Amino acid sequence: MVEYGQKTTCQFMKQTRTPEERMDTLNLSPALQFIQRHLPAYKRGFARFMSKPAVKIDATSRVTCSSHKGIEACGPHVLSHAIPEILERMPETIQRLSMLKTVDYRYAGLIPVPQFEPDGSWKSSTVKMVSINEFPRKDDHPSRILIGCSDGNTIMPSALPECVHPDPIIRWYYQFHVFLHEYFHTVEFLRRSVEKRSEVILTSNSGTFTLSDWWEKWVKLYRDNPNPRFPSRYAETYGNDLVSGTEAGRFTTAIAEQICETFAGHQLDIAPNDEDEPDFRRHFLEGCHLIDELITARIA
Repeated sequence: MVEYGQKTTCQFMKQTRTPEERMDTLNLSPALQFIQRHLPAYKRGFARFMSKPAVKIDATSRVTCSSHKGIEACGPHVLSHAIPEILERMPETIQRLSMLKTVDYRYAGLIPVPQFEPDGSWKSSTVKMVSINEFPRKDDHPSRILIGCSDGNTIMPSALPECVHPDPIIRWYYQFHVFLHEYFHTVEFLRRSVEKRSEVILTSNSGTFTLSDWWEKWVKLYRDNPNPRFPSRYAETYGNDLVSGTEAGRFTTAIAEQICETFAGHQLDIAPNDEDEPDFRRHFLEGCHLIDELITARIA
């Protein structure tokens, strides 16, 4: 086992719930059960995504993929041979904003397992990587795990074991959702300051705006909102960090997770949620409008 990289998109979370409820926010089983119930919608969403015209830009064509011996035995993954075609279907503006350089399969056979505190919280610095062949160990919960991470330049997929769900097709669709999520982290993770985001200027039919202006719309959507709308079950785990008084880094992370989950749901037209709503635009229209605003803009 090795330590999960601290400088990734996986950050500290804390909820005002019971310890058991806090730990269960990382239970992936309900998300995969959602996919099972709505598998036809996932298949349609993926088909629509892949049927989009390819947009080939130089930065995307330079993205590399590492090899991983025996990856086929590590459960379903979005494999390297499919990455170029997938990246070319991402919205052009998002491709141009992305800082992705590599898809690295170093964690393909490993499972990020959180080490919970007595209050049910966890920290990225204590996450341990466990071989898929050893999981679940005696004291491991079979589906309270993390999956995938990014440092802004690299996407690092990780394993999704059959103890979370026995069907590899169901697991693959969740892996694809995670890939879309991590891809947007390559847009925002290295721009987590007002100064960096303000350097990105975009134009649209309604005028000129910066990435920072767009980000602030998400902040207004969530900060101190007594009835926030979350894009997915996973995004809701960050809800208690979306209030005034939260440490700035944690608040920024919580906003980023809402955006990345919204992007994934927007691109597939569906995302796991506890309301069992398969129509993502119906589930989270405000978030879809914000993604629409960004992907239809042009970089000035």
